[in-house]
Amino acid sequence: MDEKEHQRRMDELDNMAKHLAECIRSRDIYEQRHNTTEDVALTGLLKLCSAVVQHDPPLKFIKDGQEFLEDVFNILFALPTLETRYLPKSKSRASRLAAYDLMTELVKGSNDNYQQLHGRMLRQHTPGKHPQYPWNYWPSDDGRASCGFVGLTNLGATCYMASCVQQLYMMPEARAAILNSKITEPDMKHLGILKELQKMFAYLQESEHKAYNPRSFCKVYVMDKQPLNTGEQKDMTEFFTDLISKMEEMSPALKDVVRSLFHGVITNNVVSLDCPHVSRTLEEFYTVRCQVADMKNLYESLDEVTVKDTLEGDNMYTCSQCGKKVRAEKRACFKTLPRILSFNTMRYTFNMITMMKERSEERRVGKECRSRWSPYH
Repeated sequence: MDEKEHQRRMDELDNMAKHLAECIRSRDIYEQRHNTTEDVALTGLLKLCSAVVQHDPPLKFIKDGQEFLEDVFNILFALPTLETRYLPKSKSRASRLAAYDLMTELVKGSNDNYQQLHGRMLRQHTPGKHPQYPWNYWPSDDGRASCGFVGLTNLGATCYMASCVQQLYMMPEARAAILNSKITEPDMKHLGILKELQKMFAYLQESEHKAYNPRSFCKVYVMDKQPLNTGEQKDMTEFFTDLISKMEEMSPALKDVVRSLFHGVITNNVVSLDCPHVSRTLEEFYTVRCQVADMKNLYESLDEVTVKDTLEGDNMYTCSQCGKKVRAEKRACFKTLPRILSFNTMRYTFNMITMMKERSEERRVGKECRSRWSPYH
């Protein structure tokens, strides 16, 4: 092969290397941090570029080659920020192996490239300002779960709080309303709780850690005139009702969101059997109380809520319009259902003999969440 032909081939090889380098630089990020699928195009580009660089194109020995080496390093090790939270570009095993191979080929036979990579690796592993990691620290153990969600650390007996907050966070309208809430007045009600709730939701949405520690939220949240005791178990429905009641008092916007999501109306009807009069009173609710003990399923529990009760004998109803005692039938019906219906499963009953609360072992009520509502209207 004459010198002119050799130069022509090297020029073609160099042009191919430059083209592949630009394709790798400009490729968008497709591999996600959690439960990722390999970007096969990126893997193919890295492998092809590695095969080309093996033949020592001129790009490998000039400043552009050192800049490309920096780009490959960042493809592997760039840290995410709030603006670029999906870095690094290469996350799957196959694409990272291909990037390592390319980085190795770029430093073979090039002292300048080797010195540059050596310096970058030293800076990469220089201890920073963070506390020293324990000897058995493994980064993947502290990262988000494969499902992509961040959890809440259980501080002892705070599972009721964690489950309630997590469910509230998973409702897009509630999440957006809390995160977008503005502090209009420095003395607005429950300001500390709102700030901590916003911080917690922000971490659940943006953090790359496995879980968020809600200790600061527990310190500012007051229930029964006391901060939450992380070692004391509470009823989830009581906490949920208390939390959304506080949210209603924080701002008109949050009040509208709470009512649009959870507010329903029950009508209590008393139909007289001895006169033509009917009494109806409306009652607002945020949760539906469902008995668990001795109930086979959710339908039986709802039947108990809306059961018809006959008032007769010593228990006759005093008609407000007739002014006399009459026989009557009393029944509760659901007049308006909320967009999100919350069931309060009454798992605890009060034992009159031991004078203590006892937990029911029945678990079937909570398993049947799909319901036909026409019998209960």
